[in-house]
Amino acid sequence: LLEDLSPASSVNQLTGFSVEHARRALDQAAALHAPMWGDDTLADVDWLNHTRATGEALAQLAPMLTESFCERYAADLDDALLAQIRRLNALAPAFWTTQDGPLTVIHADFRTDNMLFDAKAGEYPVAVVDWQTVDRGNGLLDVAFLLGTALEPDTRRAHEQELVSRYFDALIAGGVRDYDWQQCWIDYRRHACYAVYFLAPAAMLVERTERGDQMFLTMIRRALVQITDLDTETLLERLKAIVEKLGPFPHSKLHPSPALKKQSTRMKKAECECCGYVIRLTRKWADVGIPDCPVDKKPLKLEDRMGDED
Repeated sequence: LLEDLSPASSVNQLTGFSVEHARRALDQAAALHAPMWGDDTLADVDWLNHTRATGEALAQLAPMLTESFCERYAADLDDALLAQIRRLNALAPAFWTTQDGPLTVIHADFRTDNMLFDAKAGEYPVAVVDWQTVDRGNGLLDVAFLLGTALEPDTRRAHEQELVSRYFDALIAGGVRDYDWQQCWIDYRRHACYAVYFLAPAAMLVERTERGDQMFLTMIRRALVQITDLDTETLLERLKAIVEKLGPFPHSKLHPSPALKKQSTRMKKAECECCGYVIRLTRKWADVGIPDCPVDKKPLKLEDRMGDED
């Protein structure tokens, strides 16, 4: 099924992707993820569960392809980056074999080259194409992959919390429940590594071109900075230790008791009215004092949602 989306504009994967592009793309990500967030019936759709079905194979094959990537591009990447890729490579099995909830439908190649902006003369703010990698997974995989590979590191750092917070708020507005900001941020940090696990093997499986080399290297360099900034390696190391300690653990599906008390502490959002910079903090620290925006040097405005509990 094809549709003519012209006129539309595209953005170069290597240059030109702005924060405003990111905002619009993440709005579309939330629109994709929220309606089927935590939908257990998706587990019965075979074609939508290929990562889980092939998790053990990926855990064996991907590291070998990633090592081949390091050997091919040794002259293009400095020793520190190569060492970082190899450390992440050792942690790949723990990542691929523990892709658990909350799960939804994800694009899994959510990057600039697969987006058309202002499609049909603006009828669609963003049209996402190339769905051959569609999968069932954690929605923050798409978010981390896009921000880590499309934005220059300095730009990402300045707007990262605002952008992820915007996505989180869109999830909640879209009906997602029992998912808090702390877990959202942890999932974002953890899935930053996906860029390396996806792009390095992909580079070894497609036809090699000059533009392809430039694209893969640029995206992976940006992602490695993101991984460092977010301390993703530490999260993966903890996960690996847990996996090794537990070993195989077959079990039936868990059904949490509805009688369990939900977490009562809620993070409150403080936002700069000038630039949109966002942080989240508890009421306890908000009462101590609202910080200033690091960009505009003006006090952030604390939202006061009805019904919040402290």
